[in-house]
Amino acid sequence: MFKTNNQISLLFASLTTLVVLIVMVVLKLNATVIFIIGVVTYLFVFLAYRFLLYVLVFKKLEIIWDRMQSLRANKSKVLLPDSAFGIDTISRELEALNREKAKEIDHLKEIEKYRKEFLGNVAHELRTPAFAVQGFIETLLNGAHEDEKLRARFLSNASRNIDVLTDMLEDLSTISRVENNKLEVNLTEFTIYSVLSESVENLEMAAQDRGIKMILRGALDAKVYADAQKIKQVFNNLISNSIKYGKDGGVTTISIFDGKNAVQIDVADNGIGIDKKDLPRIFERFYRADKSRSRRQGISTGLGLSIVKHFLDAHDQQITARSSLGQGTVFSFTLPKKVVSSSATVSEENAA
Repeated sequence: MFKTNNQISLLFASLTTLVVLIVMVVLKLNATVIFIIGVVTYLFVFLAYRFLLYVLVFKKLEIIWDRMQSLRANKSKVLLPDSAFGIDTISRELEALNREKAKEIDHLKEIEKYRKEFLGNVAHELRTPAFAVQGFIETLLNGAHEDEKLRARFLSNASRNIDVLTDMLEDLSTISRVENNKLEVNLTEFTIYSVLSESVENLEMAAQDRGIKMILRGALDAKVYADAQKIKQVFNNLISNSIKYGKDGGVTTISIFDGKNAVQIDVADNGIGIDKKDLPRIFERFYRADKSRSRRQGISTGLGLSIVKHFLDAHDQQITARSSLGQGTVFSFTLPKKVVSSSATVSEENAA
């Protein structure tokens, strides 16, 4: 600030003194008098301009600068020092701040758009099974309950749709806990097979109904350090999807690759696949690559893959998908191993 103020004050003082000197030369005053008056004029004008510029301009600019620095404090790791303060600096900072705010506004617009889309999807997904239950019950109340076979079928369908509603509400509750940072991760060390085998057993009947063979291969005894219950749900969702969107008589293959610091798991099927344009959005809530296909494959909450991603994010891990239409889909993710400190390793070796 001072550098810029001094430069402007020096310029005005020099111009004013030059004008005064020219006037005194024209008046043919004594050289000594001209020198003294010139020096006094220069110093007075410099100090006067410097004071006025600070009070009228630079003091307000300092306030603007401080506010800009506070606004950008969380945006930039390196802030410009006070000595770099100046008109050009403020201009550059204003441009940078304007770009940041424009990005924030665009981001907020995207969030608002996503929020509206999400609320619409929630309403639609909840309404579908709710109306189905209502229709079954109204039909029974209108006399269909007298037919024993029809009654059993309608009650079974109503129960199935109620289960979907329950699952959806539980999934929404899970996502709500994630977004409010209330998702607890209970880390323990366990073998992949101990959790994977439960998921395979639970879904074996569904696979048999479609003639789908499930193959487990690789380092099944590999140990990971994660939340067993959440990883079990990850397996449940991915394997269930591979069965639901696999082809009759197809194969679901779960491959385990044991690495140095992590274990990679691939869940692959040879089913109908996903179009490339849909791949970037498959982890969004309620997003379905082919809605008509989803209806043919039965009722689902539409939240499974979103929850899978959230659970793996909670473990600081990522999930990716690669797919080709008509050839199948592969979901890949990693799980960390338990880190053993060097001191613990040395102690174990000494004990041995």
